[in-house]
Amino acid sequence: MKREDAAKKKRVRKQKKDAKTDTKAQVPRKKRRSSNTVRKKEVKKDDVTQEKFRVLGLERSFFAMALVVVCVMGFWVVFLWDEPVSPEGRVVEFSLVNDSLDDDDVSENSSFEILEEQYAQIVLCNEYLARREYNESIECLKKAYSMNEDNVAVVVGLADIYFDVGEYDEACEYYSLGVALNGRDKRLRYNYALVLERVNRSDDAIEQYRSAVEIDEGYVMAMNNLGVLLQKKGLLNESRDVFERALARDSNNILVLLNYANVLSEIGANSEAEASYRRVIEIDAEYKEAYRNYAQFLYNNGRYAEAKDMMDKAG
Repeated sequence: MKREDAAKKKRVRKQKKDAKTDTKAQVPRKKRRSSNTVRKKEVKKDDVTQEKFRVLGLERSFFAMALVVVCVMGFWVVFLWDEPVSPEGRVVEFSLVNDSLDDDDVSENSSFEILEEQYAQIVLCNEYLARREYNESIECLKKAYSMNEDNVAVVVGLADIYFDVGEYDEACEYYSLGVALNGRDKRLRYNYALVLERVNRSDDAIEQYRSAVEIDEGYVMAMNNLGVLLQKKGLLNESRDVFERALARDSNNILVLLNYANVLSEIGANSEAEASYRRVIEIDAEYKEAYRNYAQFLYNNGRYAEAKDMMDKAG
């Protein structure tokens, strides 16, 4: 009996255990996402991202292009439309040092023998100048100057050479001595005015240009430079008068005509200024500075298309 009861209990336990196992098997499992579905969604997300990048790329490209255009226009306005420098016609009137001697060159402080030695140094100086050996030519003239400080040719020669090599302070010193020795030399005063401009002594330069014009009322280049300096100092009416005097001597001088047009424009005489600009171009159609100045005039008066055309011709 005991064995039968034990076997029966064992069967019952087994049946219960099998029933639990069947119940677990019948519980529905949660569905797992298909890997294909996930990949499809990720692909769609990548497509959207790529499209966004494509749009952003186009936007950035357009922005970069716009930025380039703005920069170019800015450069054009700031640099090309900056006030052009007036053509001043600054030409240094150099010449070889006087190499002739006569009795008038003999001063109270020198004998003819000393003058002959001085003459030899001058000849040697000119030989060095021909070879552009400026330091040697200066040394020769300094020796000549030490023999006779009253020889204007030597003094002015030293001034000219110092000017030519860019030593403006020394040039000023010798031009000043030259003017003291011979104040009636228009070329001397003209060159002296030029070097005074280089060292920013514009008032003294104006005085020298005036003196040069007093010596020679037809000295057009001196009048041109004088007119430009007066314009820079704001003396517009006087500047205009000087240019008109110069044009009375040489009506086709394009430097004077162009500077005259610039002064008229600054005064506000626009019709006369434009006529003068056109006259310059009529005389010399290849003169680039005329187109630049005329373009500035047109731009200042709101005539932008015409101004751009003039700048294109200026190159």
